[in-house]
Amino acid sequence: MSKVSGKTQAKAHDAVSTVERAAIVLSAFRQSWDFLTLSDVVEYTGLTKPTVFRILSSLSAEGLIFQNEANNTYGLGFLNLRLADVFLSHQLLRQVALPIMQKILDRLNENVVLGVRDGERTYDIQVLESTQVIVPSQTCGLAVSLHESVAGRALLASASAEDRASYFKNHKGKLATLPGGEKKIKQYLRQIEAVGYASDSGGILLGGHTVSKTFANGKASLSISFPLARFSSDLEKMSIKLLEEAVDLLAGNLPD
Repeated sequence: MSKVSGKTQAKAHDAVSTVERAAIVLSAFRQSWDFLTLSDVVEYTGLTKPTVFRILSSLSAEGLIFQNEANNTYGLGFLNLRLADVFLSHQLLRQVALPIMQKILDRLNENVVLGVRDGERTYDIQVLESTQVIVPSQTCGLAVSLHESVAGRALLASASAEDRASYFKNHKGKLATLPGGEKKIKQYLRQIEAVGYASDSGGILLGGHTVSKTFANGKASLSISFPLARFSSDLEKMSIKLLEEAVDLLAGNLPD
């Protein structure tokens, strides 16, 4: 009986290890917009070449990875689009926010972005893009540390004192390398708390300015982004007004 139990446990452990390695391989494709070679994936994952080749072959067979046989490189497969679509369709927050975001887009014709917080990172899960020629480039699904984006800082500013303290502790090394270091970030968060929204340029949105406000008890953010070339105090004021109205509507349409 104990032998059977031991074999069963070993098989279960092997299965988990395989799933973990497959997840690591898939995650490697977040590193680049280009197709990756087998050597690239080995470098990004730290796994052995035979292991990576075997996993890529299995993922390719399932449609999660596409293999370009012409030059023997790999990219994400089309099944990921379907999985993303299924995931987003189950996001109540997105469903409620979309019509409100569309009204902002119709009014301003500037990018409107819905972000969610997941631990110490934030992800954009919906971007409604401006139809103007010059627009900020934003990417759904990109994991960004909270202090690295305007929306993320708004989320961090709305967090509890204990939550912020934990974040600063975990990111002490990264914050120390920034101009002004941790002190400047904390000062910025106090400013956000005072006015109730974040408005700044830079961060990961190069060449753009973002106005952001949080909702859903600090779990999500709604932002308006536009190129610095179109920035004006009037546009900023209008963005703030529209976000405040939107957040009030969202609060009345989302469950507690």
